[in-house]
Amino acid sequence: MCQIELSVSRLEQAATQVLGCDVEELTKESYDMYGLCVFSDCGQEVAIGTDEEADKAAAEYIKDSVWSIRSEYIASHTKRGASNDMIKAITALQEACEDCNDDILCLIEDIDEFIKDAISADGRGTFLSPFDSEETEIDIDGETFYAYRLN
Repeated sequence: MCQIELSVSRLEQAATQVLGCDVEELTKESYDMYGLCVFSDCGQEVAIGTDEEADKAAAEYIKDSVWSIRSEYIASHTKRGASNDMIKAITALQEACEDCNDDILCLIEDIDEFIKDAISADGRGTFLSPFDSEETEIDIDGETFYAYRLN
């Protein structure tokens, strides 16, 4: 379930801005995306949350999909570093797709640094917006929300 329940009206306002609809047309979905509330209208979905929630959601997404990240980048965050052998080993593991995720996570020396670097390099939208990789910032009554188009 999404984390912000007290600010639902602000979240709804943010969703209407992103989706371009009225509050009456908006549907709050019963599922979330890594803790971000999901809203929809006319077949479009958007995940919305605060800065802190977006950071947590991106971190969880990265941990769940580390297998799909470039092997050179992963290798650069291992104790051994980005040697050719390490890159080849990670690439070989990645052939198992999701099944190798935990194995690759174990290779990363500092997962928090890995996540911080990935977000810094590519932005949260890359991880949280499968539609366009964009992050939209919305200010509602002095509170900032971040939205990610899902489809």
